[in-house]
Formats: sequence, structure tokens, C-alpha cells
Amino acid sequence: MNAVPEYRALLAVDVEGSSGRGNPALMTIRRTLAQALAESVERSGIVWERCLREDLGDGIRLIAPEGAGRAAFIHPLIVELGARLRAHNRYAGSLTRIRLRVAVHAGDVIVGPDGAHAGASLAVLARMLDARASREALKREPESTPLVLLISDHVYEETVRHGYPGMDPGEFESVEIAEKEYTARGWLHVPGRRARQAADSAGTAAAPDSRPNTVPNTAPDTAVMIVEAHDRAHAHGVGSGTMNVHYHGDE
Repeated sequence: MNAVPEYRALLAVDVEGSSGRGNPALMTIRRTLAQALAESVERSGIVWERCLREDLGDGIRLIAPEGAGRAAFIHPLIVELGARLRAHNRYAGSLTRIRLRVAVHAGDVIVGPDGAHAGASLAVLARMLDARASREALKREPESTPLVLLISDHVYEETVRHGYPGMDPGEFESVEIAEKEYTARGWLHVPGRRARQAADSAGTAAAPDSRPNTVPNTAPDTAVMIVEAHDRAHAHGVGSGTMNVHYHGDE
């Protein structure tokens, strides 16, 4: 194996809750995921066939070709992948629905002439993929959310923080990654969450008051109203519902 490390962009995906669905459903999920990811990678300007790929059973790990930028694994890839998963999930049953945790990192990888690869960066990527922050975030989101993205602090600082096209640093939340022996800061992104929160806030602010618009009756129950006219007629009212009118004529 070539002992010279190469700096590569790294991506891994894992299907939420894939166990227990049965082999036919799992095979459908694997085919759909592979196709969606391949198309998304190609649309991001990276040649799929040049990526080093590893089957994770219910997920896939990618090592980008040498020279491929980190940014492409975030934008437009995440947008492209999310769109394809939503299209699939719209007609999929519960057994074949796909929701993903996605992890993106970059670092040195040792790649042999036969394509074999190793390196500490791959171990970091694996810990990120299993991070509790990603698992809990995806569980909190509605079923319509197809994926959540967790990137390393290195990728955030070198790529996302600069606000390149398609990347808004404000949509990434700082989280702790603490898996096995690995502890570090990561950055979590849930596509569409900020827009949903804004829509919910606007809807709450615009909602009309459902309480009846009534004016309280402040008159006492035994109120007495006496009106005397110039012709010696007077009206005598008790409460708010009865009024008696009397006329005193000349004797």
C-alpha cells in the first residue's frame, strides 16, 4: 500500500431504522439510495465512478477523487439528495421509506494502488455518522424531513463559515460529538428547518383571537332605572329585561 497520504473529501450516509424491515425492503432501500446518491454526486460535479465507495450495509461511504473540493459534498449535493429522497418517500410505504444521517469530513487518507484505503480521518467519519446529535435531530424532525447533515469543525471552518454559494453558516448549529474515544465539536444542519420555524412563527402571530368578542355586562342585576318625563309619565325598569311604563294623568 502506498504510504503517502492524500487529502480527500469524505462523506458517509446511514439509513435511519433500517433493521427489522426484512430483506426485500432492505434491497429496495439499498438500490434506491445508491441511485439517489450517485445522481446527486454527479450533479455536484464529481465523477461517481472515480469515488472510492464502501458498502456499509444500510449506508454508503464515499472518498472523493483527489482534487475534488469539500464544498461539493455539501452544496449542491445535500439539496440534490434531499430532493430525490423526498420524491421516493412520497410514494414509498413505511418499509421502504428512506431517511438519512449524513456526515461530511475531510482529511488525509492512505490509498493503495488497488484502491484499498485507511486513515484516522475515516475513523472520525465513522464516529460522526453514529453521533447522538444526528440521531436525535432526525427523530425530532417530521417524517417529511429526508435527512440531517453533520459536518466536522474542520469542514465548517474551512468551507461553510465563509458563506460560499448555497451555504449559510447561520443554518448550522454547533453540537458535541462524543462517540467512543472520539470527542469533538461538529456542526449540524437540518435542511428546511429554519423556513419551517419562520412559517410556524408567522402563522402563530397571524392567528385570530378565537375568544368571543363580548362586552361584559357591568350593570347590577337589581338595577333600577326611573325616567320621569315632563308630563308626569315615568318608566320603571328592574334588571335588564323588564320595563314597566306608568302614566299619571290629571286627577
